Amino acid sequence: MKVKTLLLNFFLFLICFQNGFALQNQVTRSVKKLQALTLGTTASSVILAWDDPFEPDYQASDFKWKTREYTLYQNGTRIGSTHKKTFTAKNLSPVTDYIFSVTLPESEDPEKWNTVKVTVRDPGKIINIRKSGAKGDGKNDDTAPVQHSINHCPAGGSVYIPAGNYLVGHLELKSDITLELAKDAVLSFIGYKHDKVWPKTKAELSGPDGNIHYESISLLSGTNVHNVVITGEGIIDGNGETWWPYYKEITRPFTLEFVNSSNILVQGITIQDPPFWNNHLLYVDSAVYSDVKFLKVSTQDGVNGDGLNPDASRDILIIGCLFGNQDDAIAIKSGKYVEDGNKRRRSTERIIIRDCIFDGKAAPGSNPLGIAIGSESSGGVKHVMIRDCEFSDVASLVNIKTNRERFFACVEDISIENIHYTNTKHVDRWWNRAAISVDLFYGAPEGSDPSVAESFSPQTPVFSGIHFKNISIYNPAGKGIYISGLPESPVHDIDFDKVNVTSKDGVIIRNVDALSVSGISVIPLGGKENIKK
Repeated sequence: MKVKTLLLNFFLFLICFQNGFALQNQVTRSVKKLQALTLGTTASSVILAWDDPFEPDYQASDFKWKTREYTLYQNGTRIGSTHKKTFTAKNLSPVTDYIFSVTLPESEDPEKWNTVKVTVRDPGKIINIRKSGAKGDGKNDDTAPVQHSINHCPAGGSVYIPAGNYLVGHLELKSDITLELAKDAVLSFIGYKHDKVWPKTKAELSGPDGNIHYESISLLSGTNVHNVVITGEGIIDGNGETWWPYYKEITRPFTLEFVNSSNILVQGITIQDPPFWNNHLLYVDSAVYSDVKFLKVSTQDGVNGDGLNPDASRDILIIGCLFGNQDDAIAIKSGKYVEDGNKRRRSTERIIIRDCIFDGKAAPGSNPLGIAIGSESSGGVKHVMIRDCEFSDVASLVNIKTNRERFFACVEDISIENIHYTNTKHVDRWWNRAAISVDLFYGAPEGSDPSVAESFSPQTPVFSGIHFKNISIYNPAGKGIYISGLPESPVHDIDFDKVNVTSKDGVIIRNVDALSVSGISVIPLGGKENIKK
């Protein structure tokens, strides 16, 4: 356990350092060192993050872990407070030095501790899409002028989208640019039309048996791009309701997809009503999503509206985001092994999800399912940290899933801590069996018997090193915890430390090897099961 913890901390240090904030062990007074994200610094904003060595206190009356309030200062002047451990300083002047500090309410002299100096970026040449001919009236097709602005933006420059409703089709990003959406700016993507041909994303990806030819369609895409920023307070609207009725007949596009890319920042914007997955990161190294809202505004039934899917990607930080989407809020994947087809098996590693809110009431059509790991995980998923998040009326906290037919699925070194989960809306389903679900029988054929072992082979799924700490679950609609490994491949090394469960049906645990429980409380609310092994 100690070795795994040290290993995880080492990898977390690496990802945090790459993303611009090493959460070091240098503690001044009560809060660990404040950092500014290098990748999270734009020409007008800076993402700040810190840590707190004190564990939160559990409040049984509220079924939650108590948070502390932090105060932020800019050049000695108070600019805000938050219960999160992240804050975005906005409305900054380009190419200007700032000193930021964070303190607890009882602390004094904020300028004397936990300070960081930041130089705001140069926006480079700014191209206003209006000057390229965009109308922004929601009637004229503005695809050509917006794409023209992107194509002619020099390296290090910015494409500025002012307030307005810009009706667009497919847009292709390029390296070394910033796309800024002003407040009240909306990129409204043209909906489904049976006679419209969407450009395909094409890329060559490495696989265990040589290169793999990848194709997809998306509304806004970046392929083989690097150093790209999408920022602002505007909205990207996928107009998904025009696509959803035809999900069995057509290939639907992602709203935003990056393929074989690196150093990506998506900050501040709202992305809503996707035709298919909202955001897909495929073979992406180093990306930050901060203060992004993933929403389903339309009340029409949606299909496969995942929020953000890191897939065969590494060093991804998701911080301070709001998920009020439909389907999985975040789905961490690493490829699907097909015996007679593409064998894409690049691992997904070093994913941090922190200070995010998952809310089933965030938008009129919100219906999020929580965080999924799998079921496409043939490349392996490892070194994942989920912490300091809140879930409200979401189908699950985390759903780690695979089955015998999902070959080579390997999930290891997952840490989940400081979580508050409540759900009165979603009942248990085969695809979401509990608030916390570790399920190696996900979608298994009817009649699969969890007590009957099959032969172990190199293709057999393996789950190990899954750690839960400081978790509160209030789930009167279903189970609190469901753990089901394979008889031939039990879930290995799983532990619960200070976990409080109040749920309809308690806890089910089976086919587990090396289970550790410390300070767990389970209160069933009328169900037949308490803790069952």
